[in-house]
Amino acid sequence: MQYSAYDGAQHRIERLKKAVRIATAMCGLSEDQAKLLITRVHDHKGQLILSWTCMPTEQQRLAFGVAWEQCSEPAANVSHVLDDGKDFDTSAIKF
Repeated sequence: MQYSAYDGAQHRIERLKKAVRIATAMCGLSEDQAKLLITRVHDHKGQLILSWTCMPTEQQRLAFGVAWEQCSEPAANVSHVLDDGKDFDTSAIKF
């Protein structure tokens, strides 16, 4: 799983890792299982963008919203995309 931020700041990378830990725990996933599902986690000015290998479940999508709120950002600022770049929702930012 690759972590990145628009400005490369380490505190943003740590925040992404925290969000992933929270969400995966909520879903009952191990770190290894999460790595099989998510290839990239990116922070673009407070927008959490997750690249998935397959369509995430509703539980997974909701868990990342809750986790992002725990990182002081709105749940609405979470976008999900497939590795092929296909958006799951229209608010997704391409990278």
